[in-house]
Amino acid sequence: MRLRGPASFTINDECGLLLDAFDLAPVFLMSYNPPYYPGLVESFGFRKVQDLYAFRMAVPETVPRRLATAARRVASHGVVVRKADFSRIDDELEKIHRLHSAAWAENWGAVPLTREEIGALARELLWFADRDLVFLAEHRGEPIGVAVTVPDLNQALRTARGRLLPFGWLRILRQRRRIDAVRVLILGVRSDWRQRGVDAALYARTMAEARRKAYRWGEMSWILESNRAMLEVLASFGAERYKTYRMYDLELAAERCPA
Repeated sequence: MRLRGPASFTINDECGLLLDAFDLAPVFLMSYNPPYYPGLVESFGFRKVQDLYAFRMAVPETVPRRLATAARRVASHGVVVRKADFSRIDDELEKIHRLHSAAWAENWGAVPLTREEIGALARELLWFADRDLVFLAEHRGEPIGVAVTVPDLNQALRTARGRLLPFGWLRILRQRRRIDAVRVLILGVRSDWRQRGVDAALYARTMAEARRKAYRWGEMSWILESNRAMLEVLASFGAERYKTYRMYDLELAAERCPA
């Protein structure tokens, strides 16, 4: 038996201890901790089990050629990348739930989301999501990939300085219009469509829309260190790995565990 973490509350939520880049502000829904935390945790016997990477890049003026070529290739095979239809949110959530269950099932530490959990997450995200940055990839009407990108709301939240009242909420609303960064929160492709350019097509569409809406840079996070395919895709269009988070395990002696 082992104790694994940190996670709040599962791998689908904020997780991992920050190991570097302590001088940089955390992006929305990513964790932060003081520099001494990893050493403190390790002193109690916790050992690394997996690192999680965050990548950053400026939003390019034009979609990189490699991504644009991949997008055209998958389109020629009948793959359509479209914006999610928020007027049919229940139907779209059902597709996203099926995709999440299929695309993330084999990932390290994967915990399947229930339909109720997907619905609760969607309700939380709806009030701050940029609806132009949620995409589904489909083939003959069947969902094969999904990309969800959200504005870095932390830029606005910091202006409230921890207080909503009396005027903090006004500062948040004012600053929200000035947010210049996004986070690619979810990007996944069904296993039978991987390494065929669908992920590149989703990135290409996301970049083009982010540029149209005047976002300046984006974070792609987090990516498992063991996800070589995605790491290669990110490297191919110039994304920079700039933060590392770590998940730990602590082996528990059987005699310590309650029956």
